[in-house]
Amino acid sequence: TIPSGISGNYYIIAKADADTANPVGPGTIGETNENNNAKYKTIKINP
Repeated sequence: TIPSGISGNYYIIAKADADTANPVGPGTIGETNENNNAKYKTIKINP
């Protein structure tokens, strides 16, 4: 349930590889393109 009185635009933001200064550990995968690690989606909640 969405509370009343919060209509407007909101953003859902996701970011992977937040610690790029020290990318080590099990499961670490090297990348050649570090510019594709964040995405956002705008959602609109109507009154």
